[in-house]
Amino acid sequence: MRPAKVEADTFHCFWQLVGSGKGVAMELGVNQVTNGRPKVRRLRLLGIPLVVMSALFATGGGVITAHASSPTYYLSLGDSLSQGVQPNDQGVSVETNTGYANDLWHVEQLQIPHLQLAKLGCPGETTTSMRTGVGSQCTYPDGSQIAQAVD
Repeated sequence: MRPAKVEADTFHCFWQLVGSGKGVAMELGVNQVTNGRPKVRRLRLLGIPLVVMSALFATGGGVITAHASSPTYYLSLGDSLSQGVQPNDQGVSVETNTGYANDLWHVEQLQIPHLQLAKLGCPGETTTSMRTGVGSQCTYPDGSQIAQAVD
């Protein structure tokens, strides 16, 4: 599948489930078209929690198109890992800007103009609290982390 030729940069974000003898993985990708030349960047995620896959199916998934001048978001969901939580000098867990989401965002900003990081993760989040908001240590205007991500 090749994107249509366009004059300006166009981005097509997609996700798909990929099956193999080793199980199911989710593949996320961005097709960037610059002066009619497509570049595809893919990220394969193994061991995706069922709740995340279910949320993607519930929202319809598929292809999202954005023009280069509009912001593109790297959405970080999950628990303390997605927030970069690290112990401070006193051993207390604190959110930082040095976690894997921040590292990946800095790298991808070089390739994806206007990329913005949206960190919705919550330390201590579980699959239930992520989906329903019940028992979450964080509050979201839409009730849960997944609902906020979809909004």
